[in-house]
Amino acid sequence: MFLITVLWTGHNLERWKTSQVIRWDASGYYCYLPAVFIYHDLFHAQFLPEVSQKYRPADSEFFYAMHPLPNGKVVDKYTLGVAVLELPFFLLGHIYALNSGQHPPDGWSLPYQTAILLSGIMYGFWGLYFLRKILRLLLPEPITAITLFAIAFATNFFYYALIEGGLSHIYLFFGHAVMLYNMICWYKYGYKLSNLLWVSAAIAWAMMCRPTEIFVVLLPLLYGVTKISDLPKQIRLLGQHKYKILLALLVGLAVLSPQLLYWKLSTGSWIFYSYVGEGFDFAHPHIIDGLFSYRKGWFLYTPLALLIPVGIVALWFEGKGKPWALSSSLFFVLYIYVTFSWTTWAYGGSFGARALVQALPIFSIAIGFLLHRLAAVSKLLLGIAVLFIVACAALNLFQTHQYHKGILVWDNMNKAYYWRIFGKTSVTEEDRKLLRWW
Repeated sequence: MFLITVLWTGHNLERWKTSQVIRWDASGYYCYLPAVFIYHDLFHAQFLPEVSQKYRPADSEFFYAMHPLPNGKVVDKYTLGVAVLELPFFLLGHIYALNSGQHPPDGWSLPYQTAILLSGIMYGFWGLYFLRKILRLLLPEPITAITLFAIAFATNFFYYALIEGGLSHIYLFFGHAVMLYNMICWYKYGYKLSNLLWVSAAIAWAMMCRPTEIFVVLLPLLYGVTKISDLPKQIRLLGQHKYKILLALLVGLAVLSPQLLYWKLSTGSWIFYSYVGEGFDFAHPHIIDGLFSYRKGWFLYTPLALLIPVGIVALWFEGKGKPWALSSSLFFVLYIYVTFSWTTWAYGGSFGARALVQALPIFSIAIGFLLHRLAAVSKLLLGIAVLFIVACAALNLFQTHQYHKGILVWDNMNKAYYWRIFGKTSVTEEDRKLLRWW
């Protein structure tokens, strides 16, 4: 249902016809591919001014996401993890452009815009596919179906799979789902090396997209640990498989090596901080703003997320969910804290808190076990929860439409304007007077 819905909607939105797919941050993540395969100019990006004038992927900014270096080279602000997964779709678009005779094979024409649109949609679908496999290992089919519906349609996952598929969030959603599935299989089916290698590769690739995704390592390390006294047993268990773990770490390093090599060849250093002028302020996190504000509040624009902390608490009292309780609790607290300690905590133009989309596979486990517990207590309670999820889905889909039409605006939302345009399909200049810049 999800795949049919987003393919049909994505086709009718026709963003791919107006070069609206590979723009701003999406162009920064993607730029590696045309630089390597079309222009053979990874370290100077001399093709960007011409591309920028023609397609304006960052409006008037010719070198958006490219930092000039003292050695005369430029370095991409964004790491190359997203480009790795986009590569198959890029190549299909490039082959079509080369043979069409209608579209220039320049990396930004219609075939490439379509390819990246489809890339985001397909990785979103595959992410849900692996999420279903995860939930079925843990929960009954009806609870799995409700949870999948909630994630797919009642969160801003839908928007980022359909409209902003060139950003990192959907790809990370997919990567975390692959990691979780193999992690569960590792513990459940006899500690197979293949599962552990996939866990390591997925974590390393996620770090190549966003280094802060390192926190997902808490899940495989602490799975099954519910109290401090369990730690020695967990350490012994991992120690029994130390050679497998060592091999997995080497695989993870191999996955990370293209990024390290790129930094070394461009900057002269194996590690390079590319987010110039941005960083973390851990002493002054914007947690309240990030969760509740009218600007980007996660709980405001994705009210389904209110079930997540409730579900995490419920894990401590749910028999089959207890192995997830400690790791999920720590992950939730640390991920929220780090996400909203970023100095630009609102993350630029976005529908809601986009930086939390990739964590939804992990958070969905808490939602699933909460629904399972409600079903065990009372069918009425489960019915109320389902009605809440359906209402959240209706709100999310409508506000997705509002955001796409520019009614909900990209960054300067406030309380007065939010309630003025709530439920509206059009906006007046009088309404827009309520907006202000931060």
